[in-house]
Amino acid sequence: MGTGQAVLLMYLWSALISGCGLAIGLIDGRLVVGLILIGAAALFSATAFPRLARRRNGEHAVPVQDNGLEGA
Repeated sequence: MGTGQAVLLMYLWSALISGCGLAIGLIDGRLVVGLILIGAAALFSATAFPRLARRRNGEHAVPVQDNGLEGA
């Protein structure tokens, strides 16, 4: 994941958490709040679980780069 993608993901998560907090505080209907929370949980699982599965399989989140200092 590149730096731009990581920053975009952080912005999206910030918006999601802020929106959920505002919705829970301002909306009176339990059904709407429940749907918002279910949507947030679905977005969390869609973004977090693939990264956790890659880590579990031994893939690195950040590829190691050769800087040419092996023989030094």
